[in-house]
Amino acid sequence: MIGPIAVLSDLHFGEPFALLRGTGEQAAAGRARVDALCDWLAARGPLKALILLGDLWDLWFASFAMAREEGDYALQQLGALPAERLVYLPGNHDHHLLLQHQLLEQITTLRDDRAVEVLAHTQRDYTDSFLAPLFPAPAREGLLVTYPDYAIEYAGRRFVFHHGHHTSIVREGRGIFALPTRFILQRLEGIGVQEMTRSDLELAATVFFEMLYAASFSPKTRVRMNQAWGHWLTWSARWSRLWGGLLRRLRLISTEAVRGTSAFDVEFFQDAVKRTLDLAAAEYGGSYPCDVYVFGHTHRAGIVTAEDAGHGAVTVVNSGCWLHEPRKDNRQNEGTFLLIDPQQVGLYFQAPDLTITLQKSLRLPALKDRRSSQDGGYPGLNGDCGTEQSTAASPELGGDDKRSSQRDGHAIR
Repeated sequence: MIGPIAVLSDLHFGEPFALLRGTGEQAAAGRARVDALCDWLAARGPLKALILLGDLWDLWFASFAMAREEGDYALQQLGALPAERLVYLPGNHDHHLLLQHQLLEQITTLRDDRAVEVLAHTQRDYTDSFLAPLFPAPAREGLLVTYPDYAIEYAGRRFVFHHGHHTSIVREGRGIFALPTRFILQRLEGIGVQEMTRSDLELAATVFFEMLYAASFSPKTRVRMNQAWGHWLTWSARWSRLWGGLLRRLRLISTEAVRGTSAFDVEFFQDAVKRTLDLAAAEYGGSYPCDVYVFGHTHRAGIVTAEDAGHGAVTVVNSGCWLHEPRKDNRQNEGTFLLIDPQQVGLYFQAPDLTITLQKSLRLPALKDRRSSQDGGYPGLNGDCGTEQSTAASPELGGDDKRSSQRDGHAIR
């Protein structure tokens, strides 16, 4: 019998209101939440995979040392769950960890006296990550760090897991109110939105994310930036009430301005998901079939089905978050996660009293006949996850060099 897949995103260790933090004034409450969650998941295991879908650590507002300390208890307990595979996908707030993997790859290449590869903004897998010691010993062998997607076949369906920042960038901002990443892409790089590739999108996002990461180095700068951001949110909210929707476009300049509000409900991301899948298909030079697209980032959990002639019916799922945001009315999404089994996707909520309830479920789409990926059906497959035979080579399970695996044809040399 195929075990279920558990998905958690946006734990944001390093932010003061992270619900699962194991240190500080809320440590007792955070540890109680972790224990209850892990007991619940263990009772439904063993898991086929535990997927940590980005923004695990918040490196924009805290040092990695602080974020690591606050998340240590949760990661030790989650990592101890019986699971065949532990998967971590960096998001935007912990994106710098991806760059560290890439730089380490370059350093290793230099030491081995091999040709140095220019960083490629394409799919990367790391099966021997330096993050492994942050998890308990049983989880280290099964740890996969992958970015930007984790694409698998599970119970005969194609799943694509992505933190959601690419999808969010594709959706948000037009014209003079473009997101900073779009500004970098269009104004500085001279690349239009319609002709951009996924690599172009990632490059522009990296420039912006690294600026925010660097600002977190100084404690005073970090505190003052947070204070300024708090004033901005207060000012924006007040003027929004006075001017109605006039400032709505302006508030989309930064994701966090509407993150966790109804403007980020999963229903509004259907077209952006299709566009994101098209970018991935173009990168691989073929199709990128997807039955279920799972993302986080928006802090608004939900499940919808999007109809599209190019990709067919795609179930779009958001995993919610584990961060309390006092300025926003988002309690119903704070403490949400997914449990996927061969029949359905279930969205669950852990209440402050630690009870866990099913909020919504949707049966998985019917099985479809497809060509194998060896015939061009799914070049982005990370490996099989729950079928009798894998339909594609699995870079995470083989190869002579365990440090990383990059898709053939996408290295920039």
